[in-house]
Amino acid sequence: MPLPGERQPYHNPNWGGARPGSGRPRLILPETVVDVTPKPEFAKPLDYLWSRINDPALWAQYRDQLAVKLLPFFHPRLGMTVAFSRRLVERKCEIGRRHLLV
Repeated sequence: MPLPGERQPYHNPNWGGARPGSGRPRLILPETVVDVTPKPEFAKPLDYLWSRINDPALWAQYRDQLAVKLLPFFHPRLGMTVAFSRRLVERKCEIGRRHLLV
């Protein structure tokens, strides 16, 4: 019996592990060239959408949908809002008036 870390006397190097040439052949893709430079007239996507919104040839309903999609970029989302009851608002106003009179 071999000691730990020693090989068995009948060990074959082809047992276990990766073997050269085995497995699925690698896919070789042809090199492609893609032009990703922005056109000077539409440097940003927002500029492109603005031009679409201002295009009178498009349907008004479509332009309205584009405008709705652009809203988050120009109007920040409000923070957490709290709804107050009318009684609570009147009570706070009354307390404020009392502090002003003192």
